[in-house]
Amino acid sequence: MLKLIVSEKPVEVNFTHYDNVSAPWTLCHVVTPEKTYSGSAYCHAGDQYNRNTGRKISLSRALFNAFPYDKDARQTVWNAYFAKRGKVE
Repeated sequence: MLKLIVSEKPVEVNFTHYDNVSAPWTLCHVVTPEKTYSGSAYCHAGDQYNRNTGRKISLSRALFNAFPYDKDARQTVWNAYFAKRGKVE
């Protein structure tokens, strides 16, 4: 879970992984005071499941749903995500 302030509003990012199924997938929720936005990343049954990749894809989709016209807000969340993961990309 990731908690931060974006555009003077509290935002929380949560991930859920479903990897014990035939086609694994990751679900990301971006929770704002107004609404909860989600994004998902599905893995094809024949592909190798990777939690890191699933997080990045689902977070990207959820952020675009939450902040479609605010690139700075999306960048703020990405910076916090990579800082928590201990990487700068």
